[in-house]
Amino acid sequence: MSDPSYILKAFEMISRFGLDDDAIAVVMSWAFECFEKGILTKNDTDGLNLTWGNKSAVIAFIRKIAYKEGFGNPLGMGCKKESSVIGKKL
Repeated sequence: MSDPSYILKAFEMISRFGLDDDAIAVVMSWAFECFEKGILTKNDTDGLNLTWGNKSAVIAFIRKIAYKEGFGNPLGMGCKKESSVIGKKL
């Protein structure tokens, strides 16, 4: 994405919440990829539409991870944790 204000807002939130930006990027990329491939659905993501370029979903997702809310709770522990949760449903 090339929207500097959006990118700065996302990084400011990550920093304010004390999250690791590399870890968040990996987890979010993984989740967006799973959503794109149909492994995750809106039912799994608390209604978030994790399509690439969805700025509001990224901001909401960062908040969910920081506050360990719903879908963000296992993802705050990394992709491996969430993969084990998803694997049990398949």
